[in-house]
Amino acid sequence: TPTMYVDLIKAVRETNFQMPAVEQAVTGGASCSPKLFQDIRDVLRVRKPKTVFGMTEASAILYQSLFNDDGDELLNTVGHVTDHYEAKVVDSAGNTVPFGTPGELWVRGYGTMLGYWNDPKKTKETIDVDKWLRTGDQFVLRADGYGKIVGRIKEVIIRGGENIFPKEIEDFLNAHPKILETHCIAVPD
Repeated sequence: TPTMYVDLIKAVRETNFQMPAVEQAVTGGASCSPKLFQDIRDVLRVRKPKTVFGMTEASAILYQSLFNDDGDELLNTVGHVTDHYEAKVVDSAGNTVPFGTPGELWVRGYGTMLGYWNDPKKTKETIDVDKWLRTGDQFVLRADGYGKIVGRIKEVIIRGGENIFPKEIEDFLNAHPKILETHCIAVPD
């Protein structure tokens, strides 16, 4: 997870330990900021850091970096949808949105669950009649197939009519060289 890498980076910096070069490392479980990816590469000396994105309801990995991904694809996306899955991004009415437009990520494929055990109500809320699984993730799908997590729909903070996703604030703050890690939460006014 990203937190594991934050701890490793902190330890290397505090001890001046010279890490041996590592060919590949993978992060998943939560979004990884571009700054953290850069630190994984520079401080931990990982030549090819990769990212994966998934969820238990879809049998783990839905998106992953491709082997030769670098630059923007690596730092600002969760990669491409994996084999045997379809993905689309929809608005609140379930209509597919144009590439580059935020919406909820829906997926389907061989690995998506059939439903929640003994919970038909939650199953119906999560899986539509065409077997699309609603992930609950605010997502942007690019025309080249790369995807970007904007945040969790349930975590959105509404302030003055604006939708603010904690991940956007965290990524902005994490870009500062003196900030190690951030977590943003909403508090009542």
